[in-house]
Amino acid sequence: MVSSLAAELGIWRKMIQRIDDPSSTNYPYYGGRGIQVCARWRNSFNDFIADMGHRPSTEFSIDRMNNNGHYEPGNCRWATKCEQMRNRRDNRFLEFEGRRLIVAEWERLRGVKPGTFKRRALLGWSDAAILHTPVREIKTFTLDGETHDLMEWS
Repeated sequence: MVSSLAAELGIWRKMIQRIDDPSSTNYPYYGGRGIQVCARWRNSFNDFIADMGHRPSTEFSIDRMNNNGHYEPGNCRWATKCEQMRNRRDNRFLEFEGRRLIVAEWERLRGVKPGTFKRRALLGWSDAAILHTPVREIKTFTLDGETHDLMEWS
């Protein structure tokens, strides 16, 4: 098993690579957008660990709380995949009765097929209409142990 420190060193190196290396797959989303690594972290892995602390477990990776902000103390945390998915720039939030959740969270909460609320949002529906308009029941059919709705079978 890889030690935590070795894994954290890899995370630190990849963070810098996303910023500096135009041939990196993720460069357009980081360095290409002007995101930087603060000098303290760029110049010292030990300072990076001193500020961030050790990651709690292998389930965590580095996350910028403000996606337009830099890799620096105060803007970075160790986050789970789920936390990071909620913190994407392209997420659409719906607000209703004091709750603000991303579309996928509302769909899970309401037991709605993924993509249903997103399609409604793209059509310009209000948040209340997206969340409270009944979803038509989709009939499913089972054949040879496989269950799909009519659209999926076609």
